[in-house]
Amino acid sequence: MASIKFTFFLVIPILLYGIEPSITSLKKVEGFESSFFSSETGFQYLKIKYQDTSTERPKLGFLKFGLAFLKVKDLSVFLDLRHANAEILFNKWEELVEHKAIKYATMEPIKITLVQQSGDILSLEGSKGKLSSSGQLKLWGEVVCIADGLEERFNQIVISFNNVTNELEFIKGTVNAHKIRFSFKESETKKNLQNN
Repeated sequence: MASIKFTFFLVIPILLYGIEPSITSLKKVEGFESSFFSSETGFQYLKIKYQDTSTERPKLGFLKFGLAFLKVKDLSVFLDLRHANAEILFNKWEELVEHKAIKYATMEPIKITLVQQSGDILSLEGSKGKLSSSGQLKLWGEVVCIADGLEERFNQIVISFNNVTNELEFIKGTVNAHKIRFSFKESETKKNLQNN
């Protein structure tokens, strides 16, 4: 139980380059908030915050399972694709997925705000979220998607990174699901290498 909670507390900040992995104990974190800024533009590109975490041991009748599940309360993620470095985020996402404990964590509720290359904002709010071992972030329950002033509701939205095309891919719903893609900006370093 403690190791799952500890791993999750370290994994999210490690995803965002914040905490040294040598920390050996972390009793309780409330009101966690962390922001990250582009080394190229100086603008904020990522902000993660949550209210609280707790562990739960599921019961079946009077039996209690030995495995503890981590619940992250009120997770909010802000990502600005105009300033985010796709390569760094892809690498951190992969590191996060490699931790086995992550498949036992849920986020309730979860809100994602995505600023697209055009400056348009996409907002997702799901009653539950979970990162799968295959690297997809799944929002389910009732998921509200707001884009261009239009509100849509889905039973689930699945988000994944495509590191070949430098895109975030969203699959909305399960019936007649369609995929939409959001591109990251190309880093100045990569542009300069291609031009030489």
